[in-house]
Amino acid sequence: MASGVIFKLAAHCVYELWYENVASVLDPENSLNAELHAIISAMKPLATWSSIQGIQECRELLGGFGFSQYNRIGFLRDDNDVNVTWEGDNNVLIQQTSRFLLESFRHLSKGKKIPYQSLEFLEVNFQTKKCALKNKKELIKTENIIKFYEYKLNMVMNISMKALHDNLGKFPDMFDAWNHTQIFYLRNAAITYGELFVLKESFKSIKRVAHKPTRVIKFVFLFILNNFF
Repeated sequence: MASGVIFKLAAHCVYELWYENVASVLDPENSLNAELHAIISAMKPLATWSSIQGIQECRELLGGFGFSQYNRIGFLRDDNDVNVTWEGDNNVLIQQTSRFLLESFRHLSKGKKIPYQSLEFLEVNFQTKKCALKNKKELIKTENIIKFYEYKLNMVMNISMKALHDNLGKFPDMFDAWNHTQIFYLRNAAITYGELFVLKESFKSIKRVAHKPTRVIKFVFLFILNNFF
């Protein structure tokens, strides 16, 4: 339930971005097109994988009764399982997000500015940064949790670029070098990018909730997503 709420909030943000962008979607100069595609290509796999995992956990909680048709879990699983491959195979979509991140990092490494708001924190040679947290309370602040994920994506991207450079020296074909880097490195970067976007937009949506008790409950949802954060 918690993950469903969070993905719903993030999906609503994507809808708003698309609605605002639809008038200029055919404009080749509109950088938001590439960014939206990368976001959606990461969010769809994350949401469908989360759905399948949630159904599986429900089945396991019921023990042997999890296989009974009376609980209809089997039907739910059958209906949801197809989502990981249709409307874009999850593993293929993840690669498209990886390519977006790779091209963005290449531009950055050449001293060019990235026109994507979702990657405004990305930087080359970020290892000199140190943690500035002073106590445990600061550890669970929403803005610091976001910084953790930004640091993680920076770290994974720097590692991925080094791996790609090394693989280009090992394999004569770019296709082989890409495959070896994508599977073990860039895939994790794309997933982290999707998680970071969902996290940021969920926090923004929750802060806009005027009813304080509802806002508190939604924040609780965020912190019980042990398999997501």
